[in-house]
Amino acid sequence: MDDKPVWMSQLAKEYPEVGQKSLAEIAMPGTHDSGTYAIDGKSPLGPDCDKLVKSVSALFGKSVIQTHYAPWAKCQGYDILTQLLNGVRYLDLRVCYVDNELWLTHGQLSVLVSDVLEQIVQFVRDIGVDEILLLDFNHFYEMDRESHQVLCSMIMSALSKWICPGLEHSCHVTLAELWKTQQRILVFYSNPVEVAAHPWLWSHFTHVTTPWHNTPDNDVLLQRMSEQWQQWRDAAEFERRFTITQSQRTPTSSMITAGFMNHSSAGRPKSITDLAHGTHLLVCDWLEARRHFAEAENKWTGVNIVIADFIELHDGELVDAIIRINTPIAST
Repeated sequence: MDDKPVWMSQLAKEYPEVGQKSLAEIAMPGTHDSGTYAIDGKSPLGPDCDKLVKSVSALFGKSVIQTHYAPWAKCQGYDILTQLLNGVRYLDLRVCYVDNELWLTHGQLSVLVSDVLEQIVQFVRDIGVDEILLLDFNHFYEMDRESHQVLCSMIMSALSKWICPGLEHSCHVTLAELWKTQQRILVFYSNPVEVAAHPWLWSHFTHVTTPWHNTPDNDVLLQRMSEQWQQWRDAAEFERRFTITQSQRTPTSSMITAGFMNHSSAGRPKSITDLAHGTHLLVCDWLEARRHFAEAENKWTGVNIVIADFIELHDGELVDAIIRINTPIAST
């Protein structure tokens, strides 16, 4: 797909019915641990770091562990702006407060929240002016009420012009309705106290369903994805929420520790990249099957947000496959 930076607006021009669909019925690409792109072997361990890794770091030293752990902590190769330019519309953002700064984290500290917000502003202001973004702040570490207030203030200060208030809408809001306004960004937040204090926030717990399949096995992953898909597709419309299909495999502790415990790692995946490389095309096939089921039965596809690691793999075919679900089969 050549128009990934503006695929939502372009798709609605070609297929006007897309603009009339609720956001919960539109298939959207997302990224898992979206803010991890800056993690490398020098990145400090984060407060969310695996307990086993922390215990091993006491034996081998933090610098050694940071180097070996980084390939398992980093889930994206593209920065936020490049993710958005390549079609991503949902961001999975996990925040911690360390050394008086707000960081994106996944076992290791990655990038400051302020940098991520700047990239989002650049996209909605200069490029994807009619694209709808979903920002999901769903994990917090070492954060008290004051640090939450700082984060919310930062988000509002950067994005106020485009924020779609949670109290004014539901998941049934359509692209066409949002395009009549300047509202382009939904901010989900998993702290109930802050959601109650800031009416523009959307409650992550109320509006989002995102089951974690927690398996390194492709067959198990696809089976669990199918079971969840069936439940969502059969749900009544009034029960519908934003649903997230997590299409990434999860490494086991033995995979992560094999490298620095001198265990044989021949044939084993050595990074999140390795896991994703062996999964993406299988997920593409799975998505195409959902598309065929929907067309044959004249029903909703059951696919809303699909997140993955390293979306650039296989020339971005997974992102293409997700967007393609929104189009009739006869058109491709």
